[in-house]
Amino acid sequence: MADNLQCQLGSHFLAKINSQRLGADQFNPVTAFQIWLQMAHRFVALSILLLVGCVAWKARREHAGSLPAKVAAAWWGLICLQVGLGAATIWSNKAADMATAHVLCGALILLAGTIFTVGLIIIQRQSWLSLAQTSGAADHVDGKLLGGVVQAPGGPLDALGVGAIPELISR
Repeated sequence: MADNLQCQLGSHFLAKINSQRLGADQFNPVTAFQIWLQMAHRFVALSILLLVGCVAWKARREHAGSLPAKVAAAWWGLICLQVGLGAATIWSNKAADMATAHVLCGALILLAGTIFTVGLIIIQRQSWLSLAQTSGAADHVDGKLLGGVVQAPGGPLDALGVGAIPELISR
């Protein structure tokens, strides 16, 4: 299949594409690498759509009505919007306003995914620490119970403050 696609992306095909572009004299010619990069972009986008869709579906099925389930559904909705904006960018002949909206939505998705993931890590860590504190265990997976106080080991989440996000959410 790759050989067949490589033949289709030969010099005659690329010359035909470049001759059909609007204002072709003002743009650099399309290369086979750019077409491969665009196809890789679409493959990764489809993978992200499916993976986050699975996360949202599982969160809804196992934790219906909870904040993480709602955030996962909103995250998946943003990704569906991103797919629509990506398609509209292509169909509009790469109009600048559509491309800008597509990039902006992608940045929002990255931000939302990062906040969602870090928030879930903190919530999970908080529940582990609470479990260690209530069970009276001397050692726990994520912290140590010393003199009745759970002390978390140093790590990247300590800068955020253990339990800071769950505390803010509960207010």
